[in-house]
Amino acid sequence: MQEVLALEKQTNEEMGAFSETTSEKLREAQDQTTTGLDNLRTAATSAAQRAQEMKAATEKMHAETMEVGDAVDLLAACFERIDLVLTELEAVRRQLEIDDPGVTERYDAAEVERVFSASYTTEAEREVLHAALRGSDLPAAQPTFAGNSVELF
Repeated sequence: MQEVLALEKQTNEEMGAFSETTSEKLREAQDQTTTGLDNLRTAATSAAQRAQEMKAATEKMHAETMEVGDAVDLLAACFERIDLVLTELEAVRRQLEIDDPGVTERYDAAEVERVFSASYTTEAEREVLHAALRGSDLPAAQPTFAGNSVELF
């Protein structure tokens, strides 16, 4: 019987040691799992924040795209109107030349400028008038931050 009790005691000691080793390994695995889950939680929170930022940026870009689309539509309508006016002006010019063939020889740019210059009071307006009188290209549009060019009068 002593022998059985000794074997039982030895088995219990070995099982205890095995159990302690297993418990330690389980604690380590649990710690690693907790650390991994914490890292995953941090990454998920960061991803959620980035997703919100991306959503806000996308919504802003969509709104700006809609504004640009509206501006493009407005510009297209303006250019259509300008084309119609230019077509009408060309028709009037042709009709004037038909009705009065010598009209271009009697053109006095200085007189036209004198008559219309009072209406063109800024530098930009004068540049447009001079381009029209000379038949040259209009000056390039310049962004203004302080209003409508310099007043001449």
